[in-house]
Amino acid sequence: MELNVRARQILELAKKYSLDHNIKTMGSEFLILAMFETEDSLCHFLLNEYEVTHDEILEKTNDIFVLRKHDGEYNKSLEAILNQASNLANDKAVSEEHIFMSILMNRNTIAAGILESLGLNLDDLVEDVKEIYDFQAGSTDEIGYVKNLTKMAKNNEISLFIERSNYLDKINIIMHRRYKNNPLLIGNAGVGKTALVEGYAKKLVEQKKDLTILSLNLTAMLAGTRYRGDFEERFDKFVKEIASKKNVVIFIDEIHTIMGAATNDGNLDVANMLKPFLARSDIKLIGATTLEEYHKTIENDKALARRFQPVFISEPTLEETKKILYGIKHEYEKFHNVKITDNILDYLIVQSDKKITRKFRPDKCIDILDEVMSHNSIIGKESVDISDIDRAIDGGLTKLNNDNITYKELNKYRWLYNMDLLDNKPLLKINFNGSLESYNKLIYDCLSLFNIGNEALLEIDLSGYKDNAMLTSLVGAPPGYVGYNDEGLLSKHLLAYPMTVLAFKGYDKACAAIKGFIINMLTKGSFLDQRGRIIGLENTIIIIEGIESKRSIGFSNSLNNYKNNLFDLDLKGIDTKASLNLKYQNALRRLKYEVSFDFDINLDNKNMVDSYLYELLNDKDSGTFNIKKEEIEGVK
Repeated sequence: MELNVRARQILELAKKYSLDHNIKTMGSEFLILAMFETEDSLCHFLLNEYEVTHDEILEKTNDIFVLRKHDGEYNKSLEAILNQASNLANDKAVSEEHIFMSILMNRNTIAAGILESLGLNLDDLVEDVKEIYDFQAGSTDEIGYVKNLTKMAKNNEISLFIERSNYLDKINIIMHRRYKNNPLLIGNAGVGKTALVEGYAKKLVEQKKDLTILSLNLTAMLAGTRYRGDFEERFDKFVKEIASKKNVVIFIDEIHTIMGAATNDGNLDVANMLKPFLARSDIKLIGATTLEEYHKTIENDKALARRFQPVFISEPTLEETKKILYGIKHEYEKFHNVKITDNILDYLIVQSDKKITRKFRPDKCIDILDEVMSHNSIIGKESVDISDIDRAIDGGLTKLNNDNITYKELNKYRWLYNMDLLDNKPLLKINFNGSLESYNKLIYDCLSLFNIGNEALLEIDLSGYKDNAMLTSLVGAPPGYVGYNDEGLLSKHLLAYPMTVLAFKGYDKACAAIKGFIINMLTKGSFLDQRGRIIGLENTIIIIEGIESKRSIGFSNSLNNYKNNLFDLDLKGIDTKASLNLKYQNALRRLKYEVSFDFDINLDNKNMVDSYLYELLNDKDSGTFNIKKEEIEGVK
């Protein structure tokens, strides 16, 4: 009988306890204690669910006094338990789950008696174990880290799949090839890679093909493998069983995680464990990953990359996305008990596509659909309207008091945006020249009017970008160069925030390469970073400070070539002449100073007033003062 690592460890621990009690022929009395002390065991999990504690098990175990003659290594009760466990394992290595189930089936043992003395119903425990681990099936498709997509398709547990172009045919052709018959689906997160695999499983069921697709969750498989060798044994057993069946396909989502998985303490990673099986075509494997992760991991392992046939999954078109959402909307209506018309659904798709620019169709549209219906279900609203869509996408831009806005010109663009008429890329391009205070007011106006949080503001001072090589700090280093794995400042920020204010300060101080990059970015409405990603600027407000209108931009081209279409707004600094008297008087009054002025305090004389007040008041605790204009003139 073959025991796996965990089962051997449990038996060795139980044997240690037996020897500590001078019991030389081991029985089942210490099995429950040994299992429970293995915290990630099935026994520990279930007994913990029933609120059984370690101290209770220890007390019941110590209450048992065993008087037994030395007669071999195991007594007959323990031998019966182990034989039954071997039968449950179906000629595979016996695991701790098999031993625990065998204890529940062999009621005339001390181990079973300990469980009953704890107030546990053994029949209930049997049902609990069966819900987690199907021993009768004797297969890998019922354990916690595997999901049988084919069985789910037969039971109609997979969401309705709307076919996209010929991707299913491509997968099917690759699966029937002699070599490189392992499809690798490569595409951005949210374009429907996993849905394609589920759709393929559904197609196989409809065509009555004898092929089973099992989705393997590596994270779950790694869970509970505390001891060195646990994972390798578990994974090796799984793959060998798959190889023995021939009509089973493994699907691994986020397949790049196999690179380096389980390498603690010098263990092999999953990729190296898979290579021999893939090289001999013993197993078939479907993987899914993003283009970025593919280039970072799998592509660099030539031996592994040769085993796969890449299938690049593009983002579905708007029309394809509409077909997908039309197809699944009834499931969401039924789940949330909320209705949505096709016209409102069209609006949702268009607005999601336009305003959520860092995610991809159809996932981002489905997210909004689910959120809107969930919200309306909670508040008791039976249908979805346009205002619900707007609230879910951008929180619904609130009406602002225009008195707080310094640059009134921006109100027009905010209105156009609300009316869905602002289709610029970037959303808004502003050429600004003015004081720091005016610049700060402009930033405040943009953030306020377009409901953008401060964390989504990125300010880049170009005075330090005087070398062409500094471009890599914005878009990342090219492959093979130091820093390739690090995100560029600009790329990282724009991908992180769906709506952004991007401000370049000191444009005139930057080198020619940086200036050229910025002008091209403004013109095209996007840029290509060093990882080959197209970063769009649909929801980005760009402010350029340091370009003088109708002057040279620092190299051979001139802004005269662009002035009619490069910028939406050409703004100058607004000097505030408003009186600051009330602000000063309130602040000073809190400190017991009563101060009046016979002139208006403004930005022109503020510095002189500050200096005068410091000299006048810094050595006085309180007082009443009347300050005249001539008193501050000439103060530095």
